[in-house]
Amino acid sequence: MDDVPACLGGLCVECGACGRGAIFWGQSGEAKMPTPDAARRLRCSACGAKRPVLYRAISEAEAKRWYIDR
Repeated sequence: MDDVPACLGGLCVECGACGRGAIFWGQSGEAKMPTPDAARRLRCSACGAKRPVLYRAISEAEAKRWYIDR
């Protein structure tokens, strides 16, 4: 979903190795980054892998739905 501007919504991240999930919301630096830049910078805090799966959520409800359904 690269067509959603980075300034809108939140950044949903799931580790491609261990499956740990996180949501960066609002004014955090990670949420403001363009999606390709965030993919290169983020590292899993649980296993240390650098293979994030990113999803740009437009609303808080959409981010919560992503977190529950993943």
